[in-house]
Amino acid sequence: MPDLKAHKKQAERNLAFYEAIPDDFPEWKSVALFYAALHVVDMVAAAQGVHPRNHDDREYNFLRPRYHKVWNQYRKLFAASRKARYLAGGQFDMNTGHVEHQLRGRAFKHIVLWAIEELGLDSLLGEKPVSSKEHLPARSKDAGSP
Repeated sequence: MPDLKAHKKQAERNLAFYEAIPDDFPEWKSVALFYAALHVVDMVAAAQGVHPRNHDDREYNFLRPRYHKVWNQYRKLFAASRKARYLAGGQFDMNTGHVEHQLRGRAFKHIVLWAIEELGLDSLLGEKPVSSKEHLPARSKDAGSP
């Protein structure tokens, strides 16, 4: 089973791949970003001795309260990557600006900052927390759960 260090290395590789993909392939940027986020989530799981074998196992982890803070952001990244790969839910309609702002700048960043907090790190993947509560907004009452 991969440990925290292995998941961190893979998240770094996936993020580097995201950065290397030309801007005229936003669908593939979303896929690389999703897999970077997946390994960030798996870092937190590995630190707790949990090793999801597949997407279903991973989603089961989101039933645990500590994962509730990132479920919506993870789901956005997962949905975008599925749409890009399989046209699930229709044609992939995000441009590079949307991928960069909504997926990278919001959803992915939120997951990374959550992992920093959960793992007690100073930084991760180039992100540093601004303050202890500022980077994780309260979960809205209408937010979906797994």
